[in-house]
Amino acid sequence: MGLSLFNQMGGIVQGLMVFKGVDNIFQITGDATLATLSLNSLNVATGTNSPNSVSTTTKGIVFLAPDGLRLIDFYAKVSDPIGKAGDGITIPFFFQLTPSRANASFNSGVFRAQVQNGAAVGSPQQEWWYDFVRDVWSGPHTTKVSMIQPYQTTFLITMQGAGAKIFQSDQVQSATSGYVENGVQLTYSFQSAFLPDTDQMAENCIIEATQHAALAAGANIVCVALDPNGVVLDTVTISASGTPTIWGQFTWGQALWQGAATALGPQQLQWHQPLVFQRLSLAFMGQNTSGIKLGRLHLRYQMLGYLLSQNYPVKTLPAIQSIGSFTLNANATITTVVTTCTTTCTVLYTPVTPDAGNDGATTSCVPGNGQFVLTHANNSRTDRTFDYVVIG
Repeated sequence: MGLSLFNQMGGIVQGLMVFKGVDNIFQITGDATLATLSLNSLNVATGTNSPNSVSTTTKGIVFLAPDGLRLIDFYAKVSDPIGKAGDGITIPFFFQLTPSRANASFNSGVFRAQVQNGAAVGSPQQEWWYDFVRDVWSGPHTTKVSMIQPYQTTFLITMQGAGAKIFQSDQVQSATSGYVENGVQLTYSFQSAFLPDTDQMAENCIIEATQHAALAAGANIVCVALDPNGVVLDTVTISASGTPTIWGQFTWGQALWQGAATALGPQQLQWHQPLVFQRLSLAFMGQNTSGIKLGRLHLRYQMLGYLLSQNYPVKTLPAIQSIGSFTLNANATITTVVTTCTTTCTVLYTPVTPDAGNDGATTSCVPGNGQFVLTHANNSRTDRTFDYVVIG
């Protein structure tokens, strides 16, 4: 991989970086015709087993080392892992199952890396994004990318199991972006860290809260409040007004593309009861569409006058394993939904059609490994559709 290097005189020297597995990186400079070739070892004994992760950026060369994403700057210095000690993302790269299959690329300030995360439930394929401008990570993105390359201001990708197809994958959405990928509706999930950090030996209570959001017609946002043990304290829905515009079902010039949308502003989270907790996490999820935006979260909380139990168990932060939608099978009493799930997960589902609302009370769910099974009423209706989220 070529790299332009600064020298002490203020000029630029072309160099070649040679990766020797995970043991070392060598810098080659000079000119073979002038017999001035020079070989130097870089300052850190590291490298990569992921040759497709080596990418050029505006700040140097990046690569997936065994301990995370590292950067070789224009002075040929190797950085520490970007995101070490909880400042970002390193665990998925540290525990990737097949490093030689990892793929990555950089364009327009964003580095994207696809790995199989052996530290996550079910060892899923995950894509992690690092914004070099804002110095922030995002993900996991769950598209199963097999190859990725920069194209103009965006990316071109191929997907595992999709055959000989090339997809355009935008890091910044535009008016022409689509939200159905290989026949599957894209969904999003956003989960906060533990809140609030009062550093007090007391429980907290929340009655009022708002989430800044911009809504699109028909695209509701579901919010789940979780305690540190994964127990669901409450679930509320931010409802969007109107219905999406469907091609062929409106008069030309008399309808808004994709339906009515709202500006970014505070949306009230209408809890069904006061939330009492020591710390909690809020998870937001929904279907991707143009116009959806999530902003800051405001919580009005009260510190209560009593301590938490001394035997209060401390566990890891529960995470959203999968979200999506399903339709109950017609003329049957059992529907199986294959998704990321285990027997210890919690499955939440909410009706999105009137017939689903009618049968929701008689529908039960049992989580399993790689799936959850629903038992429901037997009738001929084919539109009993629900949105779901798996937490665990």
